Amino acid sequence: MKHAHHQNYDGGTTDLCEQILLTIWPKLGDFHADIALVGGLAPRYLCAPAAASDPLSAQTLDLDLGIRIAAADNGMYAPLSWRLREEGFALAAEGNRFVKECDGVPVNIDFLVESNGVSSGSVRMVSDIPTNAFPGVERAVHVARNHVIKGRDLLGAEVCETVRVCEAGPYLCLKLTSYAQRAAAKDVFDVMRIVRSYDKGLDAVVDAFRSEEPHNPAYAAAAEVIRNQFQNERGRAAVHYADFCHGALKGQMPSAELNRLLDQAARDVVAAGKRLIG
Repeated sequence: MKHAHHQNYDGGTTDLCEQILLTIWPKLGDFHADIALVGGLAPRYLCAPAAASDPLSAQTLDLDLGIRIAAADNGMYAPLSWRLREEGFALAAEGNRFVKECDGVPVNIDFLVESNGVSSGSVRMVSDIPTNAFPGVERAVHVARNHVIKGRDLLGAEVCETVRVCEAGPYLCLKLTSYAQRAAAKDVFDVMRIVRSYDKGLDAVVDAFRSEEPHNPAYAAAAEVIRNQFQNERGRAAVHYADFCHGALKGQMPSAELNRLLDQAARDVVAAGKRLIG
């Protein structure tokens, strides 16, 4: 699920997603070598801490977990399904995800696997769990950092978990190819969040993305998205990003000031595209 504008997101929902992550991660202990956070909360842990106080900080309603095909082939998904149901998650009536309502807010968990020849976005049934297949998932699980997260779980216990989070290069490949498929403005926002606030700096994120070229099956499509949609201030990506960031402010400030914000956001997208692919 994605909202049309950043202002529609409630920071409390993103915090709730973190609580859920801290609740289910220890339940997945024997999966930890084969699983990683590849979307949703990932920008929160890849960006510099100061970015958390940014008015346009990373927000999400979902947990996206990538898992290696090897784990799936070993038939380990049935116990995984049982563990999620034990925590109150149920397979959604529509869509390919597990969902749980917490304090009236539905939070989703999506499982992603490598496409391995099937169409991108296809559903692959593994045991009794539907997974979404995308190129680059295996790479995202492989190229991951261990991130220590301290917080509270759903019961209110103070906990500390070391969670595997995919690194910036594979993350950008996944987000850019997702944008090519569904043209969701939130995908551009997530790309820009990483480019602008990556905790190792702009040069590092550029190097991380370019280093994916010989290894990541999603790289070519991701680079094509940048060439086609990130090079023009009136192009789709620039307009989508500007509207996602500031479109909800229409009528709340003078038009001249709003247009200044929209124009700057569009310029930021073009600048990011030029840095990423040169």
